[in-house]
Amino acid sequence: MLTLPAFLVLFMVLFVAYLVLKSVLFHLTFNINPAVFLTGRKKELLVWIVMLGILAGYGAIAMMHFYGADIGPVYALLQNPWMHLLGMSFLVIGFAVMVTAHAQMGQHWRMGIDRQNKGNLMIQGVFSISRNPIYGAILLQAAGLALLLKAEIAFILWLILLVCIHMVIRHEEEFLEEQFKEVYTQYKSKVRRFI
Repeated sequence: MLTLPAFLVLFMVLFVAYLVLKSVLFHLTFNINPAVFLTGRKKELLVWIVMLGILAGYGAIAMMHFYGADIGPVYALLQNPWMHLLGMSFLVIGFAVMVTAHAQMGQHWRMGIDRQNKGNLMIQGVFSISRNPIYGAILLQAAGLALLLKAEIAFILWLILLVCIHMVIRHEEEFLEEQFKEVYTQYKSKVRRFI
């Protein structure tokens, strides 16, 4: 049987493998660099570097948990089996939404603002429910990890991730308003940022 610490490490490995494989296949298929944040503005690059650091932090905490290292105080509320179920649900639902949104974006998917290649405004599928389903899904997965890891640092990482994602979304929304003008403004007035 798969233990919780082993599951967490496996999830982190699968999450990273999915993103790397998706990025490589995207580049090979469309000949477009999906990691446009690497060529973006310094502030944008810094926020993405922090988010990658948070991903590494979650991976490190999962490994520490796997090897039985002390990862800080655990609160009684988080020991509840319902919290484990909630955390697992957040991981599964978040991953499914992220993969679905990636698939629906097709060749328009990027990490960061692509000022070189004009894309389409995505308003169908999960984007008709949320303007930022991928970022919402990432936050949901990070919340699931925090609940399952039960470490204060995991919750702190979630808060930092929330701030970073807010900053990224703010910059992306400014760009989308410039590019799609009234169409984006109407979409923004009808569809919430997350849910």
